[in-house]
Amino acid sequence: MKLVLLFVVAFLVAQVLVLVPGLTWLGSVPLLAFLASIALVATVWRTLGEKLVRSASERRAIAALGQVDTPHMRGRLGAALQDAGRARAAIDHLEAAASGEPNSLEWRWRLARALSDTGRDAEALEQVRALVDEDEEFAYGRALLLRARLAARAGHTDEAVAACERFEHNHGSEPEGLYELACVLAARGDAPAAKAAFARAARAAVDSAAFKRRSDPWLVWRARWRALVG
Repeated sequence: MKLVLLFVVAFLVAQVLVLVPGLTWLGSVPLLAFLASIALVATVWRTLGEKLVRSASERRAIAALGQVDTPHMRGRLGAALQDAGRARAAIDHLEAAASGEPNSLEWRWRLARALSDTGRDAEALEQVRALVDEDEEFAYGRALLLRARLAARAGHTDEAVAACERFEHNHGSEPEGLYELACVLAARGDAPAAKAAFARAARAAVDSAAFKRRSDPWLVWRARWRALVG
């Protein structure tokens, strides 16, 4: 039955594909249009199925974590909600975890990110400042970069530049750190320095095989564009 439905949907999609500008030539090759439609529908079908399965698993995990009311379990629940893209719902749980387990930097780091993701930048900056004061290398130095980003948004550009420079001192010329520094310099109005920093970030991203394997593949293009336009 599923196979029949797949073919029916693919047939309907094929009728639409041949009407799309640039693809009208497929109308003269019906078999190719049908095969392309099958590939497209199968890909969408698989992606939606995987998303539904993942969502169901996340809901079960979140429900199970909510059964035990301890700071640690509240933290795990908040982390699960945050990882599921529900930062606003995660905040209360992460606050409870950070308060109940004040020595856990993980809960405070997650809380700072959740606050930042929901537009509560002042509270997020307060959290990440305290975190960096205890361990500036937390999350492989990403706490420093978050501090830089939030400080720049608040207009504290000297603090933001200092955080970026500290990250570079600890990690060398990593693309993410250079890009963050360039954004801060642009926010401060130092266009020539910002363009130079964007260019450095682009070069570093191209040269860093590890970065290309694990991180944002679009950073190099954003950096190149900003190096041109400021």
